[in-house]
Amino acid sequence: MKRLLYVLCIAAIFFPRFSFSQERSISDSARAFAQSRIKAINQMIKEKGYQWTPGITSNSYLTKEEMAGRCGLQRDTSMLQEMLQVEDSLYQQYKAAGMKSGKLFNTLSVPNWIGMMDSVWNQECENCWAYAAAAVTVGLLHNYYGSNVGIHLDQMDITNNASCGNCGGTSWLPCGLSYIYSSKVRSKQGLNQFPNFDHGYYTVSSYSVNSVSISAIKSALQTSPVLAGMEVYEDFAYYYTGGVYQHTFGNDLGGHAVVIVSYDDANSCWICKNSWGGNWGEREPGQIDKAGVNGYFRIAYGQCGIDAEGNVTASVTSSGCLAKMISNFQSLQNAVNFSFVSNELAYVLTSQTVNAGQTLTVPSGAKIVFQAGTYLAVNGTLNASSATFDQSGSSSWMGITYNSGSSGSLNNCTIQHAGTGVTCNGGLSSISSCTIRYNGIGIRCNNVMPPITNCHIDYNSGMGIWLSNVGTPSAHIAGNSFYNYSQQGQAMALYYSSPQIDNSGPNNLTNYIFYNNMGIFCVGSAPQISNSEIDNCVNGLYVIANSHPTIGPYDRMIGNRTAIYADGSYNVYSYYTDVYPWNPGYMAVVATNSAQVIAQADYWGQYPPNPSNFSATNGALIFYQPGSPSPWTGPLSSTAPSVNPDPRSSQSRSSNPKTTASTSDGGYSFDQEVLDAEKMIGDGKYEDAIKFYTTKLKSTDNVAMKRYVLGQLAECYRGEGKKDFSDFLNTEVRPQLSKDDGLYATTLELENLFLIPGHDYKKAIENLTTLKTQFASDATTSKNALFDLGYIHNFLLNDAVKGKGYFDELKSKYPDDMLTWQARLFLGEVDSIPASSGVKSKGSVAEGVLGDVALIDNYPNPFNPTTVISYTIPKDGQVTLKIFDVLGREVKTLVNEFQQVGRYSVTLDGSGLASGVYFYRLVSGNYVSTKKMMLMK
Repeated sequence: MKRLLYVLCIAAIFFPRFSFSQERSISDSARAFAQSRIKAINQMIKEKGYQWTPGITSNSYLTKEEMAGRCGLQRDTSMLQEMLQVEDSLYQQYKAAGMKSGKLFNTLSVPNWIGMMDSVWNQECENCWAYAAAAVTVGLLHNYYGSNVGIHLDQMDITNNASCGNCGGTSWLPCGLSYIYSSKVRSKQGLNQFPNFDHGYYTVSSYSVNSVSISAIKSALQTSPVLAGMEVYEDFAYYYTGGVYQHTFGNDLGGHAVVIVSYDDANSCWICKNSWGGNWGEREPGQIDKAGVNGYFRIAYGQCGIDAEGNVTASVTSSGCLAKMISNFQSLQNAVNFSFVSNELAYVLTSQTVNAGQTLTVPSGAKIVFQAGTYLAVNGTLNASSATFDQSGSSSWMGITYNSGSSGSLNNCTIQHAGTGVTCNGGLSSISSCTIRYNGIGIRCNNVMPPITNCHIDYNSGMGIWLSNVGTPSAHIAGNSFYNYSQQGQAMALYYSSPQIDNSGPNNLTNYIFYNNMGIFCVGSAPQISNSEIDNCVNGLYVIANSHPTIGPYDRMIGNRTAIYADGSYNVYSYYTDVYPWNPGYMAVVATNSAQVIAQADYWGQYPPNPSNFSATNGALIFYQPGSPSPWTGPLSSTAPSVNPDPRSSQSRSSNPKTTASTSDGGYSFDQEVLDAEKMIGDGKYEDAIKFYTTKLKSTDNVAMKRYVLGQLAECYRGEGKKDFSDFLNTEVRPQLSKDDGLYATTLELENLFLIPGHDYKKAIENLTTLKTQFASDATTSKNALFDLGYIHNFLLNDAVKGKGYFDELKSKYPDDMLTWQARLFLGEVDSIPASSGVKSKGSVAEGVLGDVALIDNYPNPFNPTTVISYTIPKDGQVTLKIFDVLGREVKTLVNEFQQVGRYSVTLDGSGLASGVYFYRLVSGNYVSTKKMMLMK
């Protein structure tokens, strides 16, 4: 017996609406009474020539009061006899009409509504009207979209929210369909074929109350299951187990709502779906019930008022009934135009394209999830505000792509769990106040970029922002945060791109970059960086291949400083330090291969700056003085702080190390003329600066200074928009150099800064091939060339085969180099660049930090009257936490909402509960876990 009770308790948890009433304590006298009734009914059936079978059902031992509680159609009993007379008249008319035509019944072809039904549920109270309405809706939805979508609707959502009915019943048969039509009905939690469909809300496009007759109902079944009413008699309620029912014995217990799903003229009967659970009635005639339960019945024409008590039908169209199941652009438009309700999700089943000339506006509150591998491509216009774009299932989707010729904006949106969250190939006017996280790449821009402002670009395993071939834009990257607590990936990866990474507008917004592998990674790029903070990154700024970033130069210094912390002595978000202790060996700036970093009046974690936190090799330059004595704690004022030293003063220049340059070049110092030329660039006086640097190039014999000057000249030409830098190199520089000279290699690299953005890939590849072969002995030059060749072929020429060849050669020659990691990231061999050495297998960053979803034992247990239930979830999603009693009845809902990654604790107050055993069940995505607890008072 104990084993049986245990099984029943567990079953109650997983099937909480299943009735266990048949397992109540049954007396011998009650069993004898039921058997005598069955025997008597059998005798009467035989005498009358009826064709149905009585027996013990789940209702057999209910009291009359309990049975009446399953009949939820309220009516004036004085009209009952009149209704039954009307039905009898309708039946006789129908029968006479058949005889006159020589054919008793007119058989029509009816859709397989039985096959479109969902499971037979056991109603909780006098809400048969809600169950019948839900069954009609499910049948229509499955018929329209396919039964494979496995929709199960929540009848209690209708019961609790419809104004025309409740658990005490309704006097209006169409009440449930009226609610579904006007307000939509949510789906059941944890029971749909696809878990994310738990958050779907569904409706009908119309419903109608039709004339009643046998012919009218048969005709109505051509387009819809039929919502009907009937009178319930004792023999039917307690003892029907199968066959064509006709009233044989007993009193009327009340009105009841059912669904007519088909008919059988050979046996002169309707086939109906009931809501009294699977241990009552018969299986669907001619169908194999996979669940092995019953719940259907057949009833003869003209019986129990079923032909005269209602003929209510509904319809489903593409205009929004199941618009949240998106299979084409029309259904996508319907989804966003049809109002979203709390926590509702729209499901994109196939990739979608907004074609040229089309406009899609996604409203506030919309939540759209994409099946694995699908994408949203924009050739027309896509505007979204306060909307969510996410994955449907455990695998990532492919993100949103704005193609050339498109237009639109993304404002205050959440875009997550994609391979690439947003790809911009043109047209996107702005990305503002968005949350873009848990992607492989957050934002990728090719050739063009929108302003990216005030966004949270966090936890992206590969790159937060990836710019390819983007010139200096009029827009900014400003006010954004970049977090990645596992210190993997790059906040920004810039390839031949020169954005302004700074403040924007009157709010003086600041970029915050924390816990990434690299803060900003530059290849052939010249970003202008100010008002930004880079902290707890393995490398704050990693610069190669003649990149030329400027960080807070003097003219932009006023109100625009940058902080790059290299030793953890100052950490704005210090509580993270306990999780990820600072490694003193991390670098503020790494520069290599003729890269030049010009930084003034910036804070480097300490004052004066520590030279050991800067690494410049192979002709690279880092100018980082004078540093700032302190960081700032908020937006800067428009006036320079008094503690900021003037970088032009000799006292400032002599107080700190001025430069870090490779020893192979001999090093050099910045004199006053060089600082003044820097200011010319900052003031936009490029022609004046070109004159100075051209003269300086001819007058100096210092190789390091020549390399620096060439880089400055390249920046001036780019800043002025001059296209003839190659001509300058060919006439003024290369004639004085031999082709094996290191400076000659520098000219090739600098020339590519113009060739690649200018799409002259043929000449750029010639230069890189020369660098790869002629300077093979110079490892830095050679590996940079291999990387660039792989990058150009992969991403600019779309030649993945040749690009992979160069990346494979890079991997073979330099297996542990940072560029090799970058290439492996592009090849999909890793999903991030880790903080430590070793290959990281694919997997989400969130899962790496939080582990698996888990329901934790409540404490205390036993409890009186409160206990705490805790759980963790590794990815954002809908979470439910419910309490059930031992009979499987839901007692309380503690959580039913969309939650973000994290650990949660909820307190259950059992003050209003009786002592005994209870179960708590957590559902999060595909995860379902149930645990037991005991309340002892």
